[in-house]
Amino acid sequence: MLHKLKQDIICHPIHSFIKKLRNYTQHYILPVLVLETALLLEDFKLTITINIEILKRWDNWTDSVSYLETLGDSCCIENIANEYFVLIQNFYEWITERQLVRHHVDSVNFQQMYEDLNA
Repeated sequence: MLHKLKQDIICHPIHSFIKKLRNYTQHYILPVLVLETALLLEDFKLTITINIEILKRWDNWTDSVSYLETLGDSCCIENIANEYFVLIQNFYEWITERQLVRHHVDSVNFQQMYEDLNA
C-alpha cells in the first residue's frame, strides 16, 4: 500500500505543488486571485484564476517549479482542485476495493453472526 501511495500520490507533481501552495498561503502571502465572468448566450460563468507569474516570485517552490511551468501565466483554481481530487479519489477507490477483497471472508462471517443474533 505504501508503494502505491508513493507511486500514485506522493511522487505526482501536483501533490508537491499543493503542499507548497499551502506553505505559500500560510507563511508567505495569499495568492493573487482574479474573478473572471463570462456571459454565454443564456449562461453566466464565473471562474476564479490564480496568477501563476506572481506565485513564481516566491523562492521556495523547489520541486514544484516544473509543475508551475505547465500552468502558464494563470490557471483556474477549479482545474487544479479537480486534478488533485481525481488523484486522491483514484487512490481511495483502489484501497477500498483492496480492503473489500481482503476482508470479504470476515464480512461474510460478521453478517452470519449478525443474522444468528437477530434470529
